[in-house]
Amino acid sequence: MGIDTADGGNASAWADFDNDGDLDLMVAVFDGLSHRFHVNNGDGSFSEEAVLRGVDMTIDELHKGSSLAVGDYNKDGYLDFFISEWGPANETLDDRLGLFLNEGESRPGYFQNVAKEAGISPFSPDSLGSFAPAFTDLDGDSWPDLVVAADFGDSQVFWNNADGTFTDGTEALGLEPDTQGMGIAIGDINLDGALDWFVTSISYELDDRFGDNALYLGSPGERRFTSFASQAGVAKSGWSWGAEFLDYDNDGFLDLVVANADDTFPIGTDTFTLEDSPTRLFRGDGSGTFVDVGEEEGLTEPSLSAGIAPFDFDRDGDIDIFVLNEVGPPLFYRNEVGNQEGSWLRITLEGILSHPSGAGSRIEVQVLEDGPVQLFDYSPYQGYLSQLPPEVHVGLGVDVTSVHRVSITWPSGVQQSLSDVSANQALNIVEDVSQQPGFEKPEFTLEPERQILRPGDTLTLSVEVEGEPSPTIRWFRSGELLEGESETTLTIPSVSVQDAGRYYATATNAVGVAYSEHARISVRELNLDKSVARQWMDELLNAIRLDYPAPTVHSRNLFSLSAGMWDAWTAYDESGLSQPFLADENPAIPEDPDALAMARREAVSYAAYRILKSRFRLSPSDEVSLSSFTERMRLLGYDSQIKTVVGDSPAAVGNRIAAKYLARGWIDAANEKGGYVDQTGYEPMNEPLVFKLPGVEMNDPNRWQPLAFDFLVLQNGIVVGESVQVFLGSNWGGVRPFALERPSDADVYNDPGAPPYLGADSDEEFKLATLEVIEFSSWMDPSDGVMIDVSPAARHNNTLGTDDGEGYPVNPYTGEPYETNEVLRADYGRILAEFWADGPDSETPPGHWNTVANYVSDNELFEKRFEGSGPILDDLEWDVKLYFALNGAVSDAAIACWDAKRKYDYVRPISMIRYMGGKGQSTDPDGPSYDVEGLPLSTGLVEVITEESAAPGERHEHLADHLGEIAVYSWRGIPENPSVEFGGVGWIRAVKWMPYQRDTFVTPPFGAYTSGHSTFSRAAAEVLAKFTGDAYFPGGISSFSAKSREFLEFESGPEEDITLTWATYFDASDEAGISRLYGGIHTWPDDLRGRIMGSEIGIAAYDKAKTYFDNSGESEDWEAIQDAWVLDQTTDPNQPSDSEDFGEDVLQAMADFYFGGYATERGSDRSMIDMALDQATGVIELQTTVTYTLSDLDYVLEVSNDLSIWTPVANALMVLQEEPIGDGRVRVRLKIKDGVIPDSRFGRIVLQDTF
Repeated sequence: MGIDTADGGNASAWADFDNDGDLDLMVAVFDGLSHRFHVNNGDGSFSEEAVLRGVDMTIDELHKGSSLAVGDYNKDGYLDFFISEWGPANETLDDRLGLFLNEGESRPGYFQNVAKEAGISPFSPDSLGSFAPAFTDLDGDSWPDLVVAADFGDSQVFWNNADGTFTDGTEALGLEPDTQGMGIAIGDINLDGALDWFVTSISYELDDRFGDNALYLGSPGERRFTSFASQAGVAKSGWSWGAEFLDYDNDGFLDLVVANADDTFPIGTDTFTLEDSPTRLFRGDGSGTFVDVGEEEGLTEPSLSAGIAPFDFDRDGDIDIFVLNEVGPPLFYRNEVGNQEGSWLRITLEGILSHPSGAGSRIEVQVLEDGPVQLFDYSPYQGYLSQLPPEVHVGLGVDVTSVHRVSITWPSGVQQSLSDVSANQALNIVEDVSQQPGFEKPEFTLEPERQILRPGDTLTLSVEVEGEPSPTIRWFRSGELLEGESETTLTIPSVSVQDAGRYYATATNAVGVAYSEHARISVRELNLDKSVARQWMDELLNAIRLDYPAPTVHSRNLFSLSAGMWDAWTAYDESGLSQPFLADENPAIPEDPDALAMARREAVSYAAYRILKSRFRLSPSDEVSLSSFTERMRLLGYDSQIKTVVGDSPAAVGNRIAAKYLARGWIDAANEKGGYVDQTGYEPMNEPLVFKLPGVEMNDPNRWQPLAFDFLVLQNGIVVGESVQVFLGSNWGGVRPFALERPSDADVYNDPGAPPYLGADSDEEFKLATLEVIEFSSWMDPSDGVMIDVSPAARHNNTLGTDDGEGYPVNPYTGEPYETNEVLRADYGRILAEFWADGPDSETPPGHWNTVANYVSDNELFEKRFEGSGPILDDLEWDVKLYFALNGAVSDAAIACWDAKRKYDYVRPISMIRYMGGKGQSTDPDGPSYDVEGLPLSTGLVEVITEESAAPGERHEHLADHLGEIAVYSWRGIPENPSVEFGGVGWIRAVKWMPYQRDTFVTPPFGAYTSGHSTFSRAAAEVLAKFTGDAYFPGGISSFSAKSREFLEFESGPEEDITLTWATYFDASDEAGISRLYGGIHTWPDDLRGRIMGSEIGIAAYDKAKTYFDNSGESEDWEAIQDAWVLDQTTDPNQPSDSEDFGEDVLQAMADFYFGGYATERGSDRSMIDMALDQATGVIELQTTVTYTLSDLDYVLEVSNDLSIWTPVANALMVLQEEPIGDGRVRVRLKIKDGVIPDSRFGRIVLQDTF
């Protein structure tokens, strides 16, 4: 171990001298030339570094180190120490004085000997030296003083001057001499609030030649002591050495135990004997007097003892006594009665500003409000040739069950108090630095943001943090510390794929530690070897990952891009077999195959570029996404400034197609121009649930309830701040579909039927579905060790709309059985909840299924044959057809699913469980807390908190203040540091139930029925199965692997490496659906009925898409769309809606509208807005929705009648109004008096600022 016990080792102290969390060992030698200091290496070994650390005190004559005192006398949070030496007073002895000041924060565990500078000289001219020293605050001024027991001289007191020096106060005290001072004990023996000190001596009962022990009673708040040993009954205890105060009988009064060597070296003899020298035990009565009870209590063994250590060896609540003998074996007295006679507390301290041990703290314990106060000076390192455990044992008296007050004054000055503390417990108290005036725990005010980079890019992450004292910053990647990174900005130049991961920062100061949000950094290959359709789909998926996670909006973006690329590809189809969905272009088709391919590639790219640039102009990551789109054009070799829609060039063809799709989107009822905000008048039935508070109030427990956040972070990490949820997509059922057909104007597209309702005929079904979610939550603890087989051999292969599958007998591609895949059940559930949440990289469920499609297309076992037969298609044809069919399906899935969500407006599990749990239990009408709307009871899962279940040691003990409430055995929530900890499972109050989600997200902002995941996923799976001609993944299996402790973001995990496997697309889609039950945000009706709906939608969408592949479909009516677009732009209802009103080329007007500024990057942004005339007031109102505050910017309003000539309006002629509308958006209104701008129908805001 590296600890040398030779060379005169005598006094020692185990303590954390360098504040690194482990104990080092200081050894003072007796008959040695150098003291020793053993530094703990943290691996079970030690290094002797006394010389290096400045504590060796090497001299030519032998040291006589007799004892050590350890304490933080300058209160800097680092331990100092004093070495006492025994020997004649002379110059040599004076040079041996050792008061070692820890250099502290600058060099923890390194020391300077400052004894002379500090004024310590504890030797009178006739003294033989010092024995036991102790740091203790005798005068109550909060600064540790130093007392030293002196042999053949007076014991001394050095008052701490609070400036690093001491004043010798011995003479001024006028104490009676103690002559042979050896051991010291410190305690408040008479409960007057002042510390008293006891000094042992040679004090024979039958021989007065040596004098008596000394006992000095302190005076509260004064430097005055009264000699009291004789009156106290402790003047005689034999030839005494070590001594300690203790409460061996737990009566609340300090007792005294003294090591004794009486009669072991009788005067006139030169031999040792062990004839009549037992350890002495004195029982105190709280008044300052004692009775010798050693023989009565069984301390009768003779000894030649010096060191003594009273402590609770067997942890049974009473003090045992260990005695170190110089002759013979040590003695151990086990206390058999203390815990039967009285109650107790065992207090340990954990310093934050103070030393981690809490050494030097003053502890007060008051059992009764008007009762006496026990005072303890917490100094576990004191003791003659001994050391106590780092704890304080407090006797409380007979039949005490609760302590009125436990107060601590820490060396830092922090004061804290606990009230109504249960007796008979080990109580660990952490220094509450939040109570220090001016101190604040760190708080991040700027979080790192997720980024998607390409190899060679520079990663820059920044945080801002507040806190006092100034916090220390550390950066981590996927849980691993990035050494040397301690600034608020982290920069990694020229990233590679290996730099991808979850980045976060910690900020630490004396008050505590804060953890930033995780920023997922993706480093993605450019995929320049893929088709341009694939490259533009990659761009869209990356933009989605950085945008608001709105599955409705992004399903629409996916379809618009896919359909636009399909139409661009179709425009150059020389076979005439394909048919455009919207834009029927007929350019000249090059005869040369290479030229044809180049033209098609170019047209696809311009269509994609323009669509994406317009759609993401208001993204929270617009600068990143828009510049990425432009960079992609550069990489492909195209000029992004070409905006023309005139002519036969592939660029013009692509631009025309984009303009048509953007116009279609403008009038498709999604309300893109209004930020997709609902305009149908939806209002929630229930008031918001403030989820950080227990309980819930609901007008209708079957209807959706918004959540209220004080700090909302969206699922992909975008910070919103204080917010109340708004039903996202409540208008989406009215959006223009691809293949959906509404049965009637009064009905939804695809009605799944009513879900179960609380209090209706389906009440039991509702309750059981709720109970199942709690059960799923109870499985989220990896420490339960439950293993399950998640291979295709054991699960999946479900009948549609069920979970009845039992797996597959063999892999049809190999003919062999699937291998088993045993994983922790909790890892499986947690991985499902996060992997499928919005896709592994937050591209939302419809985007996730595009990544699945890309995986299939890239698989080396797969051949790109349409429906599994016929010729192999080239990459571009395969991609445009697959994306068109797939995203037509997911777009329809969003429309139909949200149509049903709006109709049924169904409740989420967090509201279900909290509402029912707050009502009580509905199982036992004769039992406690019965309510017909309560949760069903289930042993071990849902229970009533009773006196019996909440008794000490029982499962609900920690919920004893909530008798009669409902407890659920469930996931306990996000741990403090999710990178290294997991929340686990336990009993919590039902009214505080939380799904397995971030506590800044909790649950999606829309109704539950049906599940979007289930609907999207099954629709996509149907398309993939039909398009590829096989329901199985290539090779009969697909998988996703997550490494231990790296993948999960909500908490640490998985515990072990885990691989998810699926045989078919339907298996994967079913798993996506059930993942929402593990995540706690859906019940089984939401999931299973969503699967059925998705199947019907996917099949219909595929069938329709296929008609465009063989020219048997029906293109959308472009003329009707453009007329609707023109009408939408017209403010005067008397204006004709004919497109001819726009002149020769309405497409040019659209291009100007979308390409000419409206959809360009910020810095030259021209935001197109509607204009409407209020006939009553003659005021023209312009309205738009943006993600920035216009009033903080330099802007100009321009108006136009024909979109070609724009006229500026003076700011003095208009009034600006701005209103936050949630999701980070601001509604902007500019009002202008009619007549100022006659004949103007269009307006745009031109920003002069750059971002």
